Amino acid sequence: MFLELVCTQHREVLFPSWSREGERIYPVLEGETARPYDEEGFERIEAPLIRRVLHRAEHVGLIRRAPGVFASTADGRRWAGAPALPDAPVWVSSDLEVMVPPDSITPWERFQLERLGRCLGRDVVDRYRLERSGLVAWLSTHDLDEALDLLRRRCPALPVTVVDTLTEWTRSAMRVVLTRGVLIEGD
Repeated sequence: MFLELVCTQHREVLFPSWSREGERIYPVLEGETARPYDEEGFERIEAPLIRRVLHRAEHVGLIRRAPGVFASTADGRRWAGAPALPDAPVWVSSDLEVMVPPDSITPWERFQLERLGRCLGRDVVDRYRLERSGLVAWLSTHDLDEALDLLRRRCPALPVTVVDTLTEWTRSAMRVVLTRGVLIEGD
C-alpha cells in the first residue's frame, strides 16, 4: 500500500522524471538506454530502493514492521524531531496491584515502584503488588506523600482504598510504642 501511494502521489520527490523527445524517462547517463518513467519502471527501480531503506530503518530501530505496515519507534520519533506521544497510563487496582504498560514510566520510577512492592510478573504489561514491608522500607527515607505523588502522577484514577490502605500502613509503621522495662547491667 505504501509503495502504491508513493508511486501515485509522491513519486516526483524521490526520482523526478526527465523529458526526452516528449517521453518521461528516468535520469540516464550518457550511453545508457532510456528507461520509461512508468509503473513497471517504478517496480524495477524505485520500489527495491524504498524496501532497502525501510529494512535499514528497521535494522537501526527507527521503525517497526509487520506484513504490509510499519510504524515509528520512540527512537524514530525522537530522531525525526516529532513531539513525544503521551505516556500510557499506569493502573492501580483496589487490591494494590499495579499494572505498568511498556514505556509508561521512567527507569527511576520503576526502581521506586519495586521498592514499594513486589514484582508479580513481567510480560507485555508488568505487574506489581504494593506491600506493607516495602512501604515501611520506603518510609525510612521518604514520606508517604512522595509515594502517593508517584502513583498519582502516572495513574489517572488512584482508588481511594489504595490511599486509605497506604495511610493506615504508614500510621502503623510510624507509631511509637513505649514499654516499661528494667535495664540490668552485667559484669
